[in-house]
Amino acid sequence: MTRHPLRYPAMVTSYVLLGCCVLAGVRVTATADTDPVVAARAADDVSVLLLVSLIIAIGSGYTLLAALVHPVGKSSAVTVRRVRQQRGLRSRSWVEIDDGERSRWMPVYFDPVLVTVPSPTPATLVRTGIRPLVRIDGHRLFAAGKLREREPAGTLIDNPARADPQSRERGAQVARLPRRLILDAQFALPAPIIGGLWVYLRGGGVLTFALSCLVAAGVGIWLAAIAGSDPS
Repeated sequence: MTRHPLRYPAMVTSYVLLGCCVLAGVRVTATADTDPVVAARAADDVSVLLLVSLIIAIGSGYTLLAALVHPVGKSSAVTVRRVRQQRGLRSRSWVEIDDGERSRWMPVYFDPVLVTVPSPTPATLVRTGIRPLVRIDGHRLFAAGKLREREPAGTLIDNPARADPQSRERGAQVARLPRRLILDAQFALPAPIIGGLWVYLRGGGVLTFALSCLVAAGVGIWLAAIAGSDPS
């Protein structure tokens, strides 16, 4: 059974929020009955964790809601191309939409179906809503951002004109959770630097450094997931 395209970013969001809450509890427990200076620093750390959690909750809530809302309006026939964007460590799925007058680009959450879509292919576009809706053969693609007038930066790779016979199996393989987490974990690489900077500016020991690294790593993976990373 095909997994919902929004399952992965929603799952990452949930785990990062849970992790921030757990780390806040650990920080409070570890500094109980200590001197006022250490307690004040711990309170600042907890405040930062709660602020990060609030930002993640609001950002994820709006982004996922905008993707889920079903636009109601006049639909139009368009031609689309699935484009994979590669820019540095970042990889995203886009659909290039051509209505016969101009081309526009929309980022979408990765769906195994995208691997099987030939370029170009007919589709349906509905624009009345928070985010546009694109359907290919009745299959809905979930927007990961706004419809844009300008071509995305970076290296853009189109799907072939004819789908590979093994593309369906390959799409299911690349969509597996371990692969997606490993690829998005690249954005956790700066975590030790951020943790060291936090300890340098705010003070603290090994526990503070470890907590800072975990938060930074979680936020990095969340940013990649909520923006619609492409594991293909």
